[in-house]
Amino acid sequence: MKKTYLIILISTLTHFTYSQDISYGVLLGGNFYQSDNNNGGNQLVTENNKFISTLNLGVYFEYGINDNIGIKSELTLNKKKVIYHKFDIDFEFEFIEFSPSFKYDFGVDYKKSFYMTLGPRFSLISKTKYDYEDVFEKLNIGIQLGLGHRLMRFIDFQAKIDYGITPYFKLDNGNKSKFFGAYLSLFIDLSELINY
Repeated sequence: MKKTYLIILISTLTHFTYSQDISYGVLLGGNFYQSDNNNGGNQLVTENNKFISTLNLGVYFEYGINDNIGIKSELTLNKKKVIYHKFDIDFEFEFIEFSPSFKYDFGVDYKKSFYMTLGPRFSLISKTKYDYEDVFEKLNIGIQLGLGHRLMRFIDFQAKIDYGITPYFKLDNGNKSKFFGAYLSLFIDLSELINY
């Protein structure tokens, strides 16, 4: 019985590995963000209220449903830093983010030209400089809209805007802060490199 399961597992993995509809790889890019507040007295802001940039690293998985439609999911790690302006305290966060997106490719063939993505973003605070779990939301959700283009056979460039739907900082008095920003990323399609 175990041999049967092993044969089925190996056959399935082999099929998915050599399928033209599935791709996977790594991504490297920048995360440009700002803290968006509801104008309360207790606010978290980015330094000088400007957009801040940090490194964004991760992996992705993509499945092409047909010539134009697919699903692209990203799992990334990044950091964000904000300042509690009332007491000038810096807060640093490390996030694990999962972004499953609907993808529409405008070319004749999937993964060959200009495309658009739309989907949610789920961010989990994995580490903070200070422990204030009562005011920081461990999980926050955002929405992302992106545009991308296949530059070479195995390299994509993608730009996404991101807006936090749920706050990462919330007080009982109604003050809350969300992230707003953009991601610029290069995707290296390892499945295309392996099969090249």
